[in-house]
Amino acid sequence: MMRRLQARFNQVDRKITDWLARYGTVLLRVSLGLVFFWFGILKFFPGLSPA
Repeated sequence: MMRRLQARFNQVDRKITDWLARYGTVLLRVSLGLVFFWFGILKFFPGLSPA
């Protein structure tokens, strides 16, 4: 039972690691771009920008 659970965990872990290795950089770039875009948009509305 324990070996089966560990094997399943390793399989899921491997899939997540492979997926993040493939798409992690793209997701990081897009999320950072959205943050910069959002703070840029807030500059047009006085009093809303926390920066």
